[in-house]
Amino acid sequence: RLAIAYVQADYLSWQPEERFDLVTLIFLDYCPIAPQQRRALLENVRRLLEPGGAFLFDVSAVPGLASRPTSGSFSYCPDGGFWSAEPYFEFFNPFAYPDEAVALDKFTIVEAGRTRTFYNWFQHYTPETLAAELAESGFRVDSVLGDVAGREFDPQAAEFAVIARPLA
Repeated sequence: RLAIAYVQADYLSWQPEERFDLVTLIFLDYCPIAPQQRRALLENVRRLLEPGGAFLFDVSAVPGLASRPTSGSFSYCPDGGFWSAEPYFEFFNPFAYPDEAVALDKFTIVEAGRTRTFYNWFQHYTPETLAAELAESGFRVDSVLGDVAGREFDPQAAEFAVIARPLA
């Protein structure tokens, strides 16, 4: 029985007049965007929040780098699938850059008449590195959680969530 507004929009450019008590970003969507985009996102979220409001989101965690695949794979999708409605071959190549806490999933999709390559980058965090990045954009971490549903934080898990608030 809460008054909830669900909004689907480009979070980097959406500029409504309303303000919100809570902004959420789920499915680790913070991690694949570039550093300058993360700063723009945080600036926009800070502007969207009512005084005392919170930003709840989840991120990939550094321990998740160790559990990533280490070798590539390929598959044939004769009936189409995620990448195309037409038959295609999918070539998957994972890369990990532990010193930067970054991972890359490279997908090459080969269809009749065309080949496409997709690069999915994922920044990984510890609670401390995320808190430092948030502080640079005027936020503080209120809580570190296991996920956006409030599960207890596990320092060895592949992801975690935070509740962050703008600095006063």
